[in-house]
Amino acid sequence: MRKKAKRSFVEEWLIKNKDVIKVKPLERKLGFHVGVIQKFLGEQRTISDDRINTLYEFITKNMCDVVEMKKE
Repeated sequence: MRKKAKRSFVEEWLIKNKDVIKVKPLERKLGFHVGVIQKFLGEQRTISDDRINTLYEFITKNMCDVVEMKKE
């Protein structure tokens, strides 16, 4: 997947699910500094490409199963 497509996928997913996800535990699990995702959601700060790739891998590996379960 192209870099821009990954970024837009991750950013849209975070915005769409911001009421459902717990930001601090997610940041801890992924090894991010505290506030990286929170600042993106609140202050519209940009997330670095490395972190976008990490988030993309996490979402596609772990969260797609949850979405499929909701469909059933």
